[in-house]
Amino acid sequence: MRRETVNNLFGTDGIRSKFGEFPLEPSAIRKIGNAVSQYFNPVSVLLGRDTRESGERIAHLLSEGFNHGCNIEDAGVIPTPGLSWLIQEGVYDIGIMITASHNPWFDNGIKIFGSSGEKITDEEEREIEKLFFTDTIETEHKKRPETLSPVDVSGYRDFLVHKGVKGNNRDLKILLDCANGAASGIAPEVFEKIGYDTSSFNTEPDGININDRCGSTFPGFLKQKIASERWGLGIAFDGDADRILIVDRKGRIINGDLILFILAKYFKKKDKDFPETVVGTIMSNLALENELKSLGFRFIRSNVGDRSVYKEMNKFGSALGGEQSGHIIIRNLQKTGDGILTAIIFLNALNYLEIGPDEIFDLFIPFPQLTESIKIKEKRSMESWTGLNERIRAFRENHGNNSRIIVRYSGTEPKIRLMIESEDMEIINKNMEIFKNYIISEIGE
Repeated sequence: MRRETVNNLFGTDGIRSKFGEFPLEPSAIRKIGNAVSQYFNPVSVLLGRDTRESGERIAHLLSEGFNHGCNIEDAGVIPTPGLSWLIQEGVYDIGIMITASHNPWFDNGIKIFGSSGEKITDEEEREIEKLFFTDTIETEHKKRPETLSPVDVSGYRDFLVHKGVKGNNRDLKILLDCANGAASGIAPEVFEKIGYDTSSFNTEPDGININDRCGSTFPGFLKQKIASERWGLGIAFDGDADRILIVDRKGRIINGDLILFILAKYFKKKDKDFPETVVGTIMSNLALENELKSLGFRFIRSNVGDRSVYKEMNKFGSALGGEQSGHIIIRNLQKTGDGILTAIIFLNALNYLEIGPDEIFDLFIPFPQLTESIKIKEKRSMESWTGLNERIRAFRENHGNNSRIIVRYSGTEPKIRLMIESEDMEIINKNMEIFKNYIISEIGE
């Protein structure tokens, strides 16, 4: 959810809007560049983007807002984690990724990374917001060359290839859905160099087909292809390749919860010094928590969003965390979610643990979970909403430790997200109706 401030620029994961609308219209983009330039006073900046047609234009507008002495280099089309990796390995003060992740092509966004390769903090975002909304910020832009200085990005590809184990599951046929996004130019090559038998589709971006009925947000077509063509596994990336979903040969979706469990099991067996804390979110399935505890892990829940996950990982010294959406962070290898890296380590894990592609779903059975989105006319304070809190308290008292309810506002829409989870589907259905009717009667649209 966007922070409740008078002047909002940043949301849950950077700046996000339709290109041409505030804050992603030309004058505002230049002001963003200028505000970032004033706050960090960088000597060197690395820009990257996904495959949206507006990406290159936004990059140039941002560069015009930076101070004259700043050296700006262009990584071109690259996965978000690739930009993060290049920042860590290079000599850059900051990096800016131009992407709207899994959103449609007409949206775009800006994610800012510090010199460590980590996304900037909430406090840094607030300071940039203050600068952006002041009257003293420069509005005159500086002309820069139409073509920014390109930078060699092959080191990121080599890093990924090095993390794969040659000879792993050589008889396992893998199908890649690259979402016509940033994975298109790198993922097929990486898996081929490691030695996997792969084929790829949705690898021909045209500026407007990114995430268009493809990728991790729309896995239906991948499921059909896997089942009809007898592939062993399918891997679907999102537009900026920082998350994945995996599909087995029966068309079943392996989401982030199951990926986290398999990776935790793998690291636990392979590395006796691996930190025994895993971070999920409030939406992570109870079965994941129970199974991780049975392996000896402590399980921490963060708020939704990879920034929140990473913050808790830092706090508790965790090296593994993620979300159901397939946003997985392996912190001892990367400073942000990396879909290609996650897929490589997942395949390493299957081989090391001797788990066949048809056996993945035998590892644990998730609790039934139902989520509803309810349109609302206002956002009432959750803390002071007595009637809702009393009903939540009664639910928890009546249904114990094996049932959960989460009520939260959407970060991007005028909606409430209602999630109920339980071993008993009857408990879910009954209470979903009760809570939906109550919320609609109180603040429904």
